[in-house]
Amino acid sequence: MALEWTSVSLPALLTEERIMNHPLRPLPLVLIAAAVMHSLAADPPPETVTSVSNLGNAVAGFLDVDDKYYIPPDDARFGVDLAQSFTTGAGTTLYSVTLDMAAGATMIDGGGFTVSLYSDSGDLPGALLAALLGDSTPNLAGLYLYTDPVATPLSAFTKYWIVASVPHTAPDKAYNWNFTTDTTQSGLAGWSLDGAALQGYMDGVVAVTWEALDAGASMKMSVEQPIPEASTWAAAGALALMAGAAWVRRKRS
Repeated sequence: MALEWTSVSLPALLTEERIMNHPLRPLPLVLIAAAVMHSLAADPPPETVTSVSNLGNAVAGFLDVDDKYYIPPDDARFGVDLAQSFTTGAGTTLYSVTLDMAAGATMIDGGGFTVSLYSDSGDLPGALLAALLGDSTPNLAGLYLYTDPVATPLSAFTKYWIVASVPHTAPDKAYNWNFTTDTTQSGLAGWSLDGAALQGYMDGVVAVTWEALDAGASMKMSVEQPIPEASTWAAAGALALMAGAAWVRRKRS
């Protein structure tokens, strides 16, 4: 029955005759309308708004996201992750982040670049909240979009971390993420990209040390949140009102 309900156009749904003659009519129609609205809300929104961004700032340099890192002559630490924190204004859900990457060096074994959302734990990345989807080989200079497949809820006035990493078990994976020392930002009220991005030196797959960059240095990125399509929500609201009115008239009769 659900296939019939969803296979027609929305204008066809907005007719009292179809609502009253639908096979699900014995159910409270306001519940049916609510289910339709919930289905609409679950679809990926076609539009986003930038919550916060420093992508317009000048590049001060880049840092490696690497599978290995050496400090001569004998202090060898393997693997480098990069982390940039952001703080929310109003609560919302995460749609995507955009990273500004520099051209990478030639790699024997490319791929494996991942971007993830973490909670905050004492001004360090805490628990993994979501693995974002996007290009696993961003070795050309440019902007790369990484989307959240589950639309993770973001609490208001809360710090989160975006962490870029590669597997620390395969050789010669390295990608370059640009950073800026310009603190200028754009976006919505209350949102911010915090300074002092972090480098995480790894031992195998376990983080052993997070170290802050120079004060004021931030990785170049933006955070995007979804916005509902106004026409979709207006149509869904009209459906709910008509369903409610039809239900009341049926009860009276």
